[in-house]
Amino acid sequence: MLLFAIGALADDPASLHGRALDPTGKPLARVHVRLSSGLPGAAPYGAMTADDGAFAIDGILPGTYRLLVDHPLYYCLPPDESKPSGRLTFKPGDHVDGMQLHMVAPAVLSGRVLDENGQPFEIEWTQLEIESASDEASSAMLDGGVNCTVEPGKEVGEYRVGLPPGKYYLYLDSGVSGYESHADGSMTPKFFADTWYPSASNKKSAVVVVARAGEETGGLDIRVISKRPLSIAGVVAGGHAGVPVRVALNKQDSISFVVDDVVSDPEFDANPDGSFLAKDLAPGIYLVKASAGSGADTLRSTTQKVELTDAPVAGLSLMLLPPAKVTGTLQAPNAPGRIVRLEPLLDTLGSLQPSHHTGTVARDGAFEIDGLEPELFRLTLVPMPADRYIKSIFPGSAAPREWSVDNQETGAIMAPVVDLRQGGGLKLVLALGPGASLSGKSADAVVLVPEGKTTLDDSMIARPNPEGVYQFRGLPPGKYRLLEVSGDAIDSGNLDLDPLLVNAKTIELKEGEKKIEDLQ
Repeated sequence: MLLFAIGALADDPASLHGRALDPTGKPLARVHVRLSSGLPGAAPYGAMTADDGAFAIDGILPGTYRLLVDHPLYYCLPPDESKPSGRLTFKPGDHVDGMQLHMVAPAVLSGRVLDENGQPFEIEWTQLEIESASDEASSAMLDGGVNCTVEPGKEVGEYRVGLPPGKYYLYLDSGVSGYESHADGSMTPKFFADTWYPSASNKKSAVVVVARAGEETGGLDIRVISKRPLSIAGVVAGGHAGVPVRVALNKQDSISFVVDDVVSDPEFDANPDGSFLAKDLAPGIYLVKASAGSGADTLRSTTQKVELTDAPVAGLSLMLLPPAKVTGTLQAPNAPGRIVRLEPLLDTLGSLQPSHHTGTVARDGAFEIDGLEPELFRLTLVPMPADRYIKSIFPGSAAPREWSVDNQETGAIMAPVVDLRQGGGLKLVLALGPGASLSGKSADAVVLVPEGKTTLDDSMIARPNPEGVYQFRGLPPGKYRLLEVSGDAIDSGNLDLDPLLVNAKTIELKEGEKKIEDLQ
């Protein structure tokens, strides 16, 4: 979740002029050159090379951009090897002239996908994933992830991948590798787990593959790791006699499963006594939820997170509860018209998906939100007053007991968590306080990790402006860990935050404090 620190835009624009060359060093026409800031709603700057290979991009506002180069036949090597992802920073009045874009032929990787017995089998090609092995996104300029073309070979199980030169990991998303027939005529799906080349269960044990421009590297056989089917069993309580109870399961890859020997969608009816069994499940993490009835009186359970690894899960208990209601008052200047928003922290898909709920603050500061599921919710105020934070949500409470990071149009903010898992009603008194601010000099992206959090999703990120200054505002008082990281690694999704936190700087902020911490 991102908070961009952006300075005021200067009147003096920058420019970028250069030339694209083919693999033999000759000028190359019709190469599309773009500069993308990655900011929501911001249009990229662009130009097409002429017959002499020249391009010119003028009127560039100061800031940091990713250089994107597209051509139907070739890929582009980074013009600066110290910035493999092609990220460029322009200050007011910068004029970059003579940049050379060296285009190269694509690399090709090929091989077979084999089962546990070494026999080839056909998979869906979308299951074959490519990930850069570089800490800096990719060895070519790519707009998030690897731009590659996967095509089937001539035989079952074969694959060919055309992609930019560089170092990569190959892996298969977990899925169904076939079905096993039984004497009674039934069929059981055979599953395989996420498998990294050549046959590893995780990236640390995987082998890095080198892709060279204009060359094909073959023999990259991936032997999948088989997993036996698993199941989830439990009981739904709290329903009304004669009202059917629905159970919903959601898994990221949306593989179907079997209920009572019938292949089913991710939603099904529980038995009349409330018991349910979902079997022949692939390993993975599932969100399980139950409901009964329809409309405003629908009963729902709290979403349960279930991880299936090597053994089935039994005894899962789901309690149906009526809709909850939240009332309260907002103690803040200009409170009327603001929106109090409650967003569930744990999402499911399908018709049982919890959605965000809102209530408009009246003239007397009162608000009301009903029809709430029994879940944990993130509470935010829209719009949030500048440099403020939600100091308390209960009468007499010094601070919320738990915080979550929420991404709004104004950036990432710390939002209090409201617990409605027991259902019923809840009365809140929202009071605002002066938030702390943290700023300083930094050469790259800055991550601020709240105390007790360890993942990037639970953290706030600021990028330095053209003057090299980052800033966080509206922070609740407390302890944080501060560190500078590669913005390119964040963009590519290759940043592993946990080991970096060991060397992070610990920061303690007081209410309304303005602190400066330089990281250069």
